[in-house]
Amino acid sequence: MTILSPINPSVYGAFILQQQLERYNVAQLKREQEGIQADYGQQIGSQNREIEAWNTFKTDITGSQDFLSQTVARTGEIRTTINALISHVYEAQLNGITSADTWNTLAQEYDALIRTWNNTANSNGRALNLIGEATVSDYIFETNIYGAKANVSHSDLTTGYYIIDSGGNTWKKETDYGTLLKQFDSSENLTGEYAAIYGGVRLDNRTGSAVTFTVSPDTTASTQYTGTLYTRGLSVLDAWVYEDLETTTGRSYAIADLETALATLDHNLRRFEAALTQAQYSLGQAGISTNALQNTISNLSGQQLLALQEVDNQASIRNSSSLAYINQSQVIRNEYVNMLGAGTNSDFVGALINILG
Repeated sequence: MTILSPINPSVYGAFILQQQLERYNVAQLKREQEGIQADYGQQIGSQNREIEAWNTFKTDITGSQDFLSQTVARTGEIRTTINALISHVYEAQLNGITSADTWNTLAQEYDALIRTWNNTANSNGRALNLIGEATVSDYIFETNIYGAKANVSHSDLTTGYYIIDSGGNTWKKETDYGTLLKQFDSSENLTGEYAAIYGGVRLDNRTGSAVTFTVSPDTTASTQYTGTLYTRGLSVLDAWVYEDLETTTGRSYAIADLETALATLDHNLRRFEAALTQAQYSLGQAGISTNALQNTISNLSGQQLLALQEVDNQASIRNSSSLAYINQSQVIRNEYVNMLGAGTNSDFVGALINILG
């Protein structure tokens, strides 16, 4: 056969059929591959979106963990301070102190610890302070990516008091060093009266919340007042309200107030510790969930690869089968031509077989 030889219809037909089957198989393989990629892509995409959600959650819950850890630490510092105050009271009770200077020193140390207590509770460095004097909204943090939340309420763990005297004026505890109490009128304006931090006020009588006290007791300007004592926070008072810890009655009041404060503080400390434990657990679960999702993605990727290999193998089998079918058909045709065309017009027989085929 040369380039000028006539085209054999059967050979040309087989060639055309082979080309058509190859195009069909290529299109079929592409459809199968795209279906597999779409199916696994959707599954893997869903896993990746959940990983992103957990990663965002881990950032948030880490912030919650840090905040709650600081709250627990500061509450623990206050607990240490309360225990130090209790030790001061027992020191006054057991040491048989007789020197006025020693009593004054002990009272001053006691009041300094009160200031330390309040400074610890009120200093936070954040807008939200769960243990400070100012009332704030509850602290709410999510415990997973599905909307579960934990709620931690505020509790005033400072300590303080004020006195409204019989004239309707209010004596407020001051935080600045050098002044213990300042008097305000009913319009909240300073009257100019104050009690110095050292020896500026003396308790004359206390019955429940009713108190009688003298300002500047050791001077010619001494003035006695009567009024009602109000407390806030954990309700522990300055040493002068406990008679500078010099009397059994004063020390008994102090111990009772401190032990009540300690019990209340411990209750809140357990609340904060429980919230911290929840945050730590949630952070751990976030890590576990992220690892599990990453393992799932790895498994899905492996399954996708196997599925693509399988359809590729099936396509190769289809191509081989199609080619084998065409070749076999040609062999059978040639056999018929040889068998029926012996001694006759083989071209006519071949053409007839092509028509019947």
